[in-house]
Amino acid sequence: MLRTAEKFGFAVYAYCLMPDHVHFVLLGSRDDSDLKVFVRSWNTQTGYAWRRIHRGGLWQGGYYEHILRSEVSIYFAAQYVAMNPVRAGIVADPAEYEFSGSTVCSIAELMMR
Repeated sequence: MLRTAEKFGFAVYAYCLMPDHVHFVLLGSRDDSDLKVFVRSWNTQTGYAWRRIHRGGLWQGGYYEHILRSEVSIYFAAQYVAMNPVRAGIVADPAEYEFSGSTVCSIAELMMR
């Protein structure tokens, strides 16, 4: 996912791969950054890898996107994403969850902003 984000020109402020869904907070870093192309590519890559081992699809169709207009809202959304495994009762501290992260800062740093 991180390689795909870099390839399509996105900084990943936060990601969290949950057992049944995924969250991203992305910031386009180039004029040609295209969210639809990124999602389609990542969906294809992960779906193909999943189908090599399992039956059925990995992801449901479609996705939800929301445009954030300020740095404050980007960090608020990134903190919300990082807290998903805590709200789900998987870990007590978001920094303990191995399937989340950021290319901008550590999860611990993100939570202090």
